Amino acid sequence: MVQFNEPFNLARQFKALDVMSHGRAGWNAITSSGDDVAANYGRKIPSSEDRYGRAHEAVQLIQALWGSWGKDAWVHNQQSGQFAKKEQILPINLQGKYAGSRGPLYIPPSEQGQPIIFHAGGSPNGHELAGRFANAVIGAAFTIEDARAQRNAFREAAKRYGRDPDEIKYIPGIMTTIAKNRRAALDRRIQLTGHTFRQRAGYLQQMLGIPVDANRLDEPISKALLADARPSRYSYFFVATLAVVVAGFYKSYFSQFPTFIGSLMYITLILYCCCSGLQC
Repeated sequence: MVQFNEPFNLARQFKALDVMSHGRAGWNAITSSGDDVAANYGRKIPSSEDRYGRAHEAVQLIQALWGSWGKDAWVHNQQSGQFAKKEQILPINLQGKYAGSRGPLYIPPSEQGQPIIFHAGGSPNGHELAGRFANAVIGAAFTIEDARAQRNAFREAAKRYGRDPDEIKYIPGIMTTIAKNRRAALDRRIQLTGHTFRQRAGYLQQMLGIPVDANRLDEPISKALLADARPSRYSYFFVATLAVVVAGFYKSYFSQFPTFIGSLMYITLILYCCCSGLQC
């Protein structure tokens, strides 16, 4: 979780990294959605509207700080002792509802000027943030059709902000389990990740909004319980998740996803990070 009320420090840190890497640094600009992460900063997680409102201001502010040096401002002349052209280093004087800074940065620009901005959100708010700022997005889709629809959503958002939609590079994710048939692939995935199924049960419970018993992972969920399933405010994949669960057992949910084409970010969340309470 980025403390967006400290954008100057964040801009400084990324710019320093970008300079040291000769322009090979980027920023994955995402908001957090977990109360456990927010608690590290002594806070409760804000609403999606507040989180993304803050994100829009923070990214705009940080990009302005990165651009507060003119292209030829850095002289670095050891013979004359001139470090920079003062007249080409300007304050930005931006102040919003969530973040503000006078600027400028006291670090010279990197070779590429502005570090690359990635984004990995799949919600409508995520589309808007990526459409406005992102150079590349990491997809969060279950199928090829979903990926195409999401790519189009990012492109349309870019158009709304007056950008060329081709400026956003869409990266769909895929995690595969290779075997002679589907059953063998599922068995292999269970063998590799089965020891974590109990820990992931809590995330499935949150996704569906119904109780999930980690001690009964091999039993189907009753129709009565499924009738009460409701999406959580963090779940953008409720329909797809419910479809998987309806089709079989709890264990199917945990083991099937790696055989589907989908988001590497989301699959990684389900398979490796859910025991830590991370949320999409």
